Amino acid sequence: MKPLLTLLHLLSVSSSLDINDEKTCNPSSSRLSVLFLHSMFPSHYYPLISLGAELVSRGHKVTSFGVTIEGFEHIPSLIRSYGINYIEGIKMKRDIYDAYIRHTQGTNITGNVFSIVSDIRNGIFQERDYLSRMGKAIQTKLNSSHYDYIIGEHATMALIYHVHKIWKTDNIMLVMLIVGLIPQYIIPWPYPKPFTPITDNMSFLDRFINTVLYGPMEYIAVRLFMKALIPEGEESLSEPGLHLIYQPVLLTTVIGFERPVPSLPTQHYIGPMLLPNQPPLDSKLISWLGADSESPVIYISTGTLTGMTQETADIILSLSDQYRLLWSRPGRDDVRERPNTNQVYITSWLEQTSLLKHPSVKLALLHCGVNSVHEALYFAVPVLCIPQGGDQFDIGFRLTSQKLGISITAKELTVKKLKESVEALMTKSIYRKNVERTSRLLREGGGAKRGADLVELYAEVGYSHAMPPFIRGEWNSIKYYNIDVWVVILSMVVLLFGGCSKYCCHCYC
Repeated sequence: MKPLLTLLHLLSVSSSLDINDEKTCNPSSSRLSVLFLHSMFPSHYYPLISLGAELVSRGHKVTSFGVTIEGFEHIPSLIRSYGINYIEGIKMKRDIYDAYIRHTQGTNITGNVFSIVSDIRNGIFQERDYLSRMGKAIQTKLNSSHYDYIIGEHATMALIYHVHKIWKTDNIMLVMLIVGLIPQYIIPWPYPKPFTPITDNMSFLDRFINTVLYGPMEYIAVRLFMKALIPEGEESLSEPGLHLIYQPVLLTTVIGFERPVPSLPTQHYIGPMLLPNQPPLDSKLISWLGADSESPVIYISTGTLTGMTQETADIILSLSDQYRLLWSRPGRDDVRERPNTNQVYITSWLEQTSLLKHPSVKLALLHCGVNSVHEALYFAVPVLCIPQGGDQFDIGFRLTSQKLGISITAKELTVKKLKESVEALMTKSIYRKNVERTSRLLREGGGAKRGADLVELYAEVGYSHAMPPFIRGEWNSIKYYNIDVWVVILSMVVLLFGGCSKYCCHCYC
């Protein structure tokens, strides 16, 4: 009887986890009022601006709300130029942001995940200041009744959860630039943990390291990271990321550049969302590009915020012996002060997407920021990557492993290695073939138009129909992994075997 009682108890526990009723969707009016939440990271603005511009072109009202960093006042002007209303949440001093950049400079997120989490917790976000000020700004400057839908990027997870909680709304969407930050709940086969230097074709040793080392690291890091992002007064929440997987997610990338991992039906790979109506290139630059159309041009951009030593700059400039170099270099330094020549053209700013379309541009030398890499691959330009910090090392690893480009760390960089890498990218057909394939995949994602279609769809019909029951019903581990069923089956086998043994002993012993 004891085994039977145990089975009945397990079944009762399992059946008590009833699936929640589907949420009632509130069909939207034909004209939506959409609120965007953005963080202090300049690179995170652009996909939201592109999506907002597309929604505005369809007659919807879009409002952008977030942080303005000193020195980046041009971004609100850019937002308004696309017909998007801009409301400043808070101002952030430039030195606070620069401190974060210095923390992550040269830091590989794969090997130093705990120090990065610590830096985030003790740096920007430790101005619980920052979160509490943004929370107060949301409550004082915004009215929940004015917005039908709220959309944020991945660095605003805490604020999105805050809005979800105080406004009691489920009409929320995330725009993710980094797929590794999305929880994966369907795991039919082993695949590499996010930001690990392992390809998805794993050997036994890869799978062992992935499980024993990176598995626990991911578990601890995710919880530390989420804890760092929890708004003050909500520390009891163990994993706010769980609350966000209920919402639709737009991933600004595609499978093919990302690993083919399982995802929920509401996680959509739409490719990069490029800004529309980009201005043409400067006439002087067009003349320079056309002056020697037979000579390939290498476009160089190391980001607006990442630093570079003079030694690294000199190594890069050594390429001018063989190639024409076009360098977008903001700020004033020795490189910026060089006079332009037929071989080297240096400018403080240019429109990157307009340039990457130009037929003379054959290679992009980048710091491996995700937006820049996506844009280069979108226009079928191979990438030579010199990562500076954070997720850039992971992006560089994927570029190299998929033969879409080559990644060289600043410590590895020499004139010889750089020239050999450029030569390989320029001459080996495997790189051109893979880049053209990835370009096709990125274009087929749909970008901002596909993103706007999904915003309109989910605002009208809701998303509960796309949620598997293990999400809607909040199944526990026993139910998700079918443990109770397997225990019952195993117990039945044991009982059957025991009964047969006793019967055989009774008959033949």
